[in-house]
Amino acid sequence: MSTILNKDKDISLQLKGLAILAVIGLHLLTFVPPQAVFTYPTNLLFISVNQALRFCVPIFIFLSGFGLSLKYLNQKIKLLKFYQSRLTKILPLYLIWSAYYLFLSEYIDPWWKVLETGPVWKILLLGWADYHLYFVSVILQLYLLFPFIHKLSLSKLKLTLMASLIAQLGLYSYFSFSQNPPSDQIQNTIFLTWIFYFILGIYLARVKSFISKKISLLLLIIGLILSIIDTHQYLQFSKNIVLAIRFAKIPQLLYSFGFISFFLNSQIKSLNNKIISWFGKHSYLIYLSHPVLVHLANFDLSEVPLTPVFISFAALLLISIIINKNTLKRVLLFARKL
Repeated sequence: MSTILNKDKDISLQLKGLAILAVIGLHLLTFVPPQAVFTYPTNLLFISVNQALRFCVPIFIFLSGFGLSLKYLNQKIKLLKFYQSRLTKILPLYLIWSAYYLFLSEYIDPWWKVLETGPVWKILLLGWADYHLYFVSVILQLYLLFPFIHKLSLSKLKLTLMASLIAQLGLYSYFSFSQNPPSDQIQNTIFLTWIFYFILGIYLARVKSFISKKISLLLLIIGLILSIIDTHQYLQFSKNIVLAIRFAKIPQLLYSFGFISFFLNSQIKSLNNKIISWFGKHSYLIYLSHPVLVHLANFDLSEVPLTPVFISFAALLLISIIINKNTLKRVLLFARKL
């Protein structure tokens, strides 16, 4: 399987493109009125689409582990250089977009509805400036751990993978059976919620074969069906939409694992689409920025000063593009010096 990804670097862009489109799709589902979520048959359609799109974050986590493992497969990790490279690529855009969301929440009344409360340092540390930024916090946690996971997996690869699976299954079981589970934002911020996908990427970067395409498809279908059933039952029992559709549940783990395995066993080149590749190439900036437009579409626009928001949004996009280019140049220069 890793040989396929090695030969065609565009595959990761295709998968990232599909993942960011799925993220956007999930956020667009917030436009569905609550009554449609609880009324048959629209509730089954909503649940099915929502759960089917939730391969997105596992794919991003998986590709992060895979890419890092492939890069350091035959070279020693220099901690300073490694952390410098990772933080330089992630933090600048994350900090300016977090600051922007905090600014909007302070000066535009509707924005408080999407902001986790707490001190600024905690909001930035945990990715709570907006609902989607937990992902950056998780990625940074996994990047901090990667050198140590990488070293451990060199000698005990299968054991590391199994341990990560057990840890994630245990956490998902706790979330599922607890009478008072933490909020989905808390669940998503814990790196153990995603650890199996990350180490699966590390594992598949070093093996030439894995489970077959047929088994992968079977796991995908079974996982999705179970996830739809679980979500429907949870909604009927608790009426809590957010926790019902969450990522951190065992059927979703099965579905995402099957999804990853199936598409890496398929003829991915047939999905070689320039538009999807473009989305994949710019997935990080799209991920950070697109909720601004989603929020505006959900809010009462009479309460929002549209002109300043759109001008500031466009300006921040331009600044982000400039930062991206300059950051890449600095990273390359730093690497050459070392």
